[in-house]
Amino acid sequence: MDKIVCVCVTLMLLQLASKPTLAQPIDFSELLSGTLDTVSKELFKHGEIILFDHYCTLSRRPFIKSWELHYRTKIHCPGWTPIIGKDYRDLTIADYTRT
Repeated sequence: MDKIVCVCVTLMLLQLASKPTLAQPIDFSELLSGTLDTVSKELFKHGEIILFDHYCTLSRRPFIKSWELHYRTKIHCPGWTPIIGKDYRDLTIADYTRT
């Protein structure tokens, strides 16, 4: 008899204590804003570098070709040379690793 009372009391306590919590909806805008912020910072680069002791600007932006990610890069050194270095080729890494 004591076991039955103990089991009944335990079951009543479990029933009272286990209130289901409501599920929170996923906030996709918060998830996307964090992801897009990181992606845009890494894909698009605009900065300054020192090349052979001269101030230069560097810009890089991505483009998709044949379902692959490629970059277009420009380097310009104002006051040193009017030449603007551009690289749009797909084989840049292949040329680098071949040497």
